[in-house]
Amino acid sequence: MKVLNEKMKKTLNIVVYDNSGHPFQVQLSRQIADLGHDVTHIYSKSFNTPQGNLIVQENDPPSFEIVGIELKESIAKYKFIKRKFQERSFAKLVILELARLKPDIIICSNVPLDTLSLVQKYCKSKNIKFLTWVQDIYSKAIKNYFDKKNKLFSYLVYNYYRTMESKIFKKSDNCISISNDFNPILIEMGVKKENICVIENWANLDEISIKDKVNHWSIKEQLDKTFNFCYTGTMGLKHNPDLIVALSQHFKNPDINIFVTSQGIGATYLQKKKDELNLNNLILLPFQDYRQYSNVLASADVLVAVLEKEAGILSVPSKILSYHCAKRPILAAMPLANLASKILINNNSGLVSDTDDIASFISNAEELYNSPNLREEIGINAVRYANEKFNIKIIANKFLKIIHKI
Repeated sequence: MKVLNEKMKKTLNIVVYDNSGHPFQVQLSRQIADLGHDVTHIYSKSFNTPQGNLIVQENDPPSFEIVGIELKESIAKYKFIKRKFQERSFAKLVILELARLKPDIIICSNVPLDTLSLVQKYCKSKNIKFLTWVQDIYSKAIKNYFDKKNKLFSYLVYNYYRTMESKIFKKSDNCISISNDFNPILIEMGVKKENICVIENWANLDEISIKDKVNHWSIKEQLDKTFNFCYTGTMGLKHNPDLIVALSQHFKNPDINIFVTSQGIGATYLQKKKDELNLNNLILLPFQDYRQYSNVLASADVLVAVLEKEAGILSVPSKILSYHCAKRPILAAMPLANLASKILINNNSGLVSDTDDIASFISNAEELYNSPNLREEIGINAVRYANEKFNIKIIANKFLKIIHKI
């Protein structure tokens, strides 16, 4: 790919607003700033999720700023009415920052619809170019959640948010989707084909390094001498914690652990099952400091990822991409049509079973446990894929090409 000489172009004032504060989004912000633009990275301090390196470093360019925005209390993820009001309040705080910064363009990622709609309305009133980085189809996720509770209420809520989401996409100056699978849905929602670009997600190779299994973190957690299956990150409504329970029930060997670093509804469920079933080999830990992330991944012999069938093609777990950087084999249970499944299968970087096929999931786990050579081969394939696909300079220039176009 021909890389643009961005430092020869006009300096732009850019805001990247990633509500979750994930690692690869802030890496993008740093890289764009390094290419000579003024970049402010905004994220939420009130949203409980794994976050990246959100402190300005000594080697960061002076044109780079990080702003964490915080409500008086954490976002109530699973309290629908309260969360709606919180997200509207949060939008007002974001708008105050935008009024201070006066950016030329904003890139929005992982922003809840009630917040995103108000932020977009403000940007349109101030002629701030608006780029939606589509990580998920939120209205579909909302429908999946409420379908399990009340079909009529689900229908009403879905139509409300589907309309809102469609308007946001159509009013955006461009939509960057993370998979070609999203594009037909965006077009169905009224987005013009020429206003859609695809840039697949990646992981931060600069910050996730290959480490030895025996490291200060694994020693501290007493994971340095056992065989370890590891699940890290969010375990929410798109994930099936019962697969982790099944893994723990299957491996009764005291030299085998299944350790999870997570918080929230999934982790609470796992704690309940651990107590009920006396699963001594299931080790539950909270989210870890991002500076320890490489050591956490290195402590695993096998890295685990799960995704509910309802997520279908409309979610690409970022943990799968991060796992590739650690040179560890990946054990996954997810829809086979999902982009993450395709990456694992096409690159032989993990063993994948369909979400509902627990027998295959356990069989794949056994195969990885019993074959050190297979684990080594798959781990090498994983890190090779990361090195080939996760070049942040090339990725940043893809974003800047879109920015200059609009």
